[in-house]
Amino acid sequence: DYDIPTIADTDFYGYMDYNCITDDTTVQWDMQQNAWTDWQGLRRYNNDYMVAMGSYYSDYEVGSRFEITLDNDTVFTVVLGDLKKDIHTNKTHMYTPVYDDWQLVKANVIEFIVDENQLSSDVKKLGTISGYDSFDGNIKSIKKLIEIENEKE
Repeated sequence: DYDIPTIADTDFYGYMDYNCITDDTTVQWDMQQNAWTDWQGLRRYNNDYMVAMGSYYSDYEVGSRFEITLDNDTVFTVVLGDLKKDIHTNKTHMYTPVYDDWQLVKANVIEFIVDENQLSSDVKKLGTISGYDSFDGNIKSIKKLIEIENEKE
């Protein structure tokens, strides 16, 4: 199990469009070529949701898998399909700070990779995947699973 941030709510799940991954020489690109978009607009690799996380969790290993449990009892698996740069995270590289009027209000630990054209209008308006009921909760635990083998030559 990994630590989760204790200083802020963790129910803000930012997102990025998968088309932002443009370097065709990377594992991230290769994974997107074998990924699919579900009915909510979320990118999936096998059955895992594709996400980016900070180096505290990832050690810069695209393909790492995790089981995430929320305080609403939702349990799901994710695979690192991209990495958050350390300059975009807090000093421990656990999360991207979310501020309101210069005050830290939330910790964005998981950034979903999506097809923005297929996201609901509510999610787009809120700017967070927690606009979907099943993702409306704080992170209770993060457990590392196995690595996915990526064949990049």
